[in-house]
Amino acid sequence: MRKSYSNQLRLDSVPIENVSLNLESRDRIVPILRALQFVYPDRNLLDQVLGWIGNDVNSESRTDTGRKGMNYWHICVLAAARLGCDFTYNQLQDLSENHRNLRVIMGLGECDETEFPWRTIRNNIGLLKPETVSQISQLIVNAGHDIVPEAIEKVRADSFVMETFP
Repeated sequence: MRKSYSNQLRLDSVPIENVSLNLESRDRIVPILRALQFVYPDRNLLDQVLGWIGNDVNSESRTDTGRKGMNYWHICVLAAARLGCDFTYNQLQDLSENHRNLRVIMGLGECDETEFPWRTIRNNIGLLKPETVSQISQLIVNAGHDIVPEAIEKVRADSFVMETFP
């Protein structure tokens, strides 16, 4: 039986919105974790994202019976890390078991020994449709533009210049 997410804070965990991230770090996972921190406390945004994920994950199964699977928030966090950082499923497994901030963003406490085998990660993330990922991305971009409307005028792109040689 799957759940969207657990809103019950464990004694050994930090609220997701209070996780301290090193925003000076140039590691590619930090902006992904920061974006997830933005989504989590906004219940309307979170419910929409997790609803779409739930529709994909349970499109051919019932939500009220069966064995316990990854909750929708775990799928969301790991899918964001995979797509945003171009991680393999093996890298995701290692990070989901050893990266402290990723585990805290997932809602896991310091003493929580939950493991995520790579096959489980692959099987769950693989259920997400490309259209759903695109919808979620657009929803988060729109929410960001509501906060900083002038950001749309400052499009940032990484590029390089090619020189032609005679």
